[in-house]
Amino acid sequence: MQRLERSPTRAELAAEVNKTEAQLTQIQKLGQLAKQKMITANLRLVVAVAKKCRWSNLEFLGLIEEGAIGLVL
Repeated sequence: MQRLERSPTRAELAAEVNKTEAQLTQIQKLGQLAKQKMITANLRLVVAVAKKCRWSNLEFLGLIEEGAIGLVL
């Protein structure tokens, strides 16, 4: 792969990975869907763990905020 002084075009990216632009778009959509599913599953886990820690002196919403840091970046 050659270094460019600019961002590559979609056509250049597709050619680099031996895919068509349509295939590249489909792969990107599947990747976004997978990312959204992972975020949702992780947030559910954070809430489940936070519910188990309700007896502690930690605030429920504080636990959720701490557990969710970085999930949406």
